[in-house]
Parts: sequence; C-alpha cells; structure tokens
Amino acid sequence: MPCVGVGMNGSPGMNATPRSIANNTAAHDGRVRQLVLTKAGAQLEAQLTGTQVKQLQAAFDQAGPKAQAGWLAVMGVLSNQAES
Repeated sequence: MPCVGVGMNGSPGMNATPRSIANNTAAHDGRVRQLVLTKAGAQLEAQLTGTQVKQLQAAFDQAGPKAQAGWLAVMGVLSNQAES
C-alpha cells in the first residue's frame, strides 16, 4: 500500500511504498541508523528524476538560452551558499 505525504524531494503527493527505503544500522556505531534506498526505491528515484529532467529541458527549450543561463547562475549561487 503506498504512503502519501511529503516526498523525498519535499514535494507533497509523492507515493513511495514502505519498501522504498531501508533503515539500516551503521557499521561504525550500532546506535546510528542510516536510511538508504532499496532497489525499488532506487528505481522510483530514477523514474522521478528522469521525469524532472525532461520537464526542465522542455522549460529551457521554451524559455531560451539566456533564461537557462540565468537559472544556472542562480542555482550556482545557491549551491555555493549551501557549502558555506
């Protein structure tokens, strides 16, 4: 049965089955839990990422190269802020 709620990318409505993510014990410390994608979870993530890439490409094609360059510049700034 699918779970409905906030998706892995923060978007509401992503349906992930309970078997999409495994809760493992860390090898370095038994008190630490690590969430990892199962094979089914990795397949779902690949499907969703593929859809997102197609949508972005269509938007870039419609908006034009200047808009794409602007978006990439903004994302670069945000990425650099996240690393700080």
